[in-house]
Amino acid sequence: MTILKFIISKKRRKMKSFVVDIPKSPSNIINHYLCECGNRFINKNRCPKCGNDKFFTYKDVKNLNKELFEIKNNECIIEYPVVFNQKIKIEKKVFVKKYDKLIIGKKEKVDNETLAYIIKLFLITQNEWKSKRKYFYKLQKQNLFNRLLYLPLKLKDPEMLLWYIFHSNITKEEYFNKLLKNEPKSIKKAVFKNYKKQISKGFYNQLIDYFLIKVFKNIDYKREMINFFSNNEIDLFFTYESIDSFIKFLKNYDDKKIFKFLKKYYQDLTIFINRYLQHNLTPQKEIIDSFYNINPINYNYNFPIQYKYKKFIIKLPKNSIELVEYSKKLRNCLSNYTHIHNSKSLIFGIFINNKIKYAVNFDKNQKEIIEAKGFANSEIPKNDFLIIKEFFSNLNIA
Repeated sequence: MTILKFIISKKRRKMKSFVVDIPKSPSNIINHYLCECGNRFINKNRCPKCGNDKFFTYKDVKNLNKELFEIKNNECIIEYPVVFNQKIKIEKKVFVKKYDKLIIGKKEKVDNETLAYIIKLFLITQNEWKSKRKYFYKLQKQNLFNRLLYLPLKLKDPEMLLWYIFHSNITKEEYFNKLLKNEPKSIKKAVFKNYKKQISKGFYNQLIDYFLIKVFKNIDYKREMINFFSNNEIDLFFTYESIDSFIKFLKNYDDKKIFKFLKKYYQDLTIFINRYLQHNLTPQKEIIDSFYNINPINYNYNFPIQYKYKKFIIKLPKNSIELVEYSKKLRNCLSNYTHIHNSKSLIFGIFINNKIKYAVNFDKNQKEIIEAKGFANSEIPKNDFLIIKEFFSNLNIA
């Protein structure tokens, strides 16, 4: 039996080893072995030239076997043989291209785990795996896959990827030098202490320090509040422009009033900023009087607010404070929903062992999930999402 013509140029870089099963008849199947050493043979299971006995099949291609991924010419690909017109030729799946940035292939879809593996390959081929892998693991652990895409770029400082708002063209030293340019040593010490504490956990929200440095003139108030916010792990998830606007509003008051306001109402700060951004507020004598309806928004439901389903506890927030807590724990913008929750849509917290893992925005009228996300708006693992989808497909609410 002669082997089928193998139409690959000898100059072409070799692909992985494959076996192609070609049936001549139901009882006559010829196994064509294409070894990565360049040897081609049939029905022997082991390469007589190099001794290789590991050969992939098309099933490995369909299952996206990680061993098949290769980086060639700034592309992540899987090359594999197919039979066409009695000839074996090479097909190629392209998953990610890299020029000045990573581009996810439109034709070939991969899950987040596979995407993370591809990015790891890019780092290895660029000799950057050793220097950047600790950030890779932190981002992967937190499911921040959108930021993983930036890792293979020539970042000035990959640690900035662990920041709430990251910058690809500056280092953390350059950022802090600009922010703390005219600050005394005690303020710099407080900021760096807070930074070290937060970054060790894999995430740093620089808007807290930025807000406190800009809103106060008094050094003592500034230093004490930086330490206070750090110890209470308070986060703000807004833009710089929104924070600057809120600072401008607070500047209608002296430092002492701002300090007392933040110390007393720090847990509600996100709610107050949202109210300020959504409404044209007029400064009153006291800061707290400037915000309409300062009491928490209590939500009334005519159906149960807590459900047990398989491994999850699924809960609705009792009030706006609890909804903001969801937002803080998941590091997302759920706090923006305090005034629209329990109207057209409902925000559910998904808990495991009393710890919130995911949040679901559910349309009350259409009876369907609008959005479901995990920490920092990450994708929910497939198995968990299927359980959540199953629960909400059977949820009966008026």
